[in-house]
Amino acid sequence: NEILALLERMNARRIFFGFESGNDAHLAKLKVGKVTVEMNKRAIDLCVGRGFKVFGNVIFGSPGETLSQMEDTISFIKWAKAHGVSRMLMSVMTPYPGTPVWLDGVKMGRVSETMNWDELMINAEQSGFRGFVVDPSINEEQFSAMVKKALVTIHAFKWKKLKEFFVSNPWETVRFVSRAPWPLIRRMFVRKST
Repeated sequence: NEILALLERMNARRIFFGFESGNDAHLAKLKVGKVTVEMNKRAIDLCVGRGFKVFGNVIFGSPGETLSQMEDTISFIKWAKAHGVSRMLMSVMTPYPGTPVWLDGVKMGRVSETMNWDELMINAEQSGFRGFVVDPSINEEQFSAMVKKALVTIHAFKWKKLKEFFVSNPWETVRFVSRAPWPLIRRMFVRKST
């Protein structure tokens, strides 16, 4: 609460968290045992309760992450949105040279120093499995399905939010929609998964 009080005095309005995962075992690997899912939930409740807009990110496809752990992350996304998180983002683990994740990717045969480096820039919506360091027990179809499920959960279209955005700034809304790439517009209108 002291940190939040300090942020209030600094006139901060938004806080962005790297939540990374909704599974404690996997989160322990990503955050070196320093953070739990319960701690992330408590942080959300504290920040939202003090009036901050909370944004967050999760990562899919880290070495050793199972489909079940990805499902836990999707459940966490749903919980976070229901508890006031303004926006959630997701990314796919990128193996940068020199990192432990890169070394895992080399062992898996998914990355190499002679690879096409553009393969590391593939985003979660594009097909292609090379460059990802997803656990070898998970195939491309399973991973793609999980990523799509997460995207639908994150980007479920809400007419109320569009109306609020339009009412608060109609020109910016028109500008945003006219410049948005087709995949983003398509994602905005995906029905929420059950």
